[in-house]
This record gives sequence, C-alpha cells and structure tokens, in this order.
Amino acid sequence: MVAALARAAGVAAVDRFLLASQHPAGSHPGAAFGTVGFELCSDGSLEHGVEKIALYSSDRGEVTHTARQLPSGNWTSKLGPNIDIMHPTPESLNGPGYGSVSHFLQRQAQAVNVSETEIS
Repeated sequence: MVAALARAAGVAAVDRFLLASQHPAGSHPGAAFGTVGFELCSDGSLEHGVEKIALYSSDRGEVTHTARQLPSGNWTSKLGPNIDIMHPTPESLNGPGYGSVSHFLQRQAQAVNVSETEIS
C-alpha cells in the first residue's frame, strides 16, 4: 500500500511514511525508500537518467527531512503543504531545523506522465 501511494504521489508520500515509522535494527534510515526502487549511493552529484534524494537526520539519527534533486542539478524541498523551495545543494538546509544530510539515495529516472504535469 505504501509503495503504491509513494508511486502515485511521489517522494513526499514515502517521506511521510518514513518520518512516521521506525526503521528495523541494522537498516539505514532510508530503507523505506527501497519500496519504490531507491538504494543508497555515495553522493548527490548529478547523473543523467538518475533520480536522487537526500535524507536529513538529527544528531540522534532520526530522519527529519528529505530533498529531491531536479534535472537541473538544483534540489527541491517541501516545507509545508503549500511551500516548495529550490536550493543549490542539499547541504544548503543543514542546521538545527532540519539536521544534516545523512544519506543519499538513487534510482533510475521514472517516466513522467505528461498529463499529470503542468505545462506553461
């Protein structure tokens, strides 16, 4: 069910699930993203055909936030129900509010359904 919701709504749906759940002992905090094809990677460098996300964690290791890399190489974050921001690096948000980047994850880029995108 969570994986279906995540695919339908994007990374934000998995983010809500991840923040509300405990990760099993021995697994990394982003393990829930594996349900939609993400796996750990070494960094947030831009790679053609690859989607990347950054996980932010508190000093206690609790996941506090996620950011998604855009095709331009910039990053985007959702700061509330109606607030999306763009930032040049995932580390731009490091600090007491969101914690620090703790993990990067990647998957092959997913096809975009043009009928679901806004065209200007």
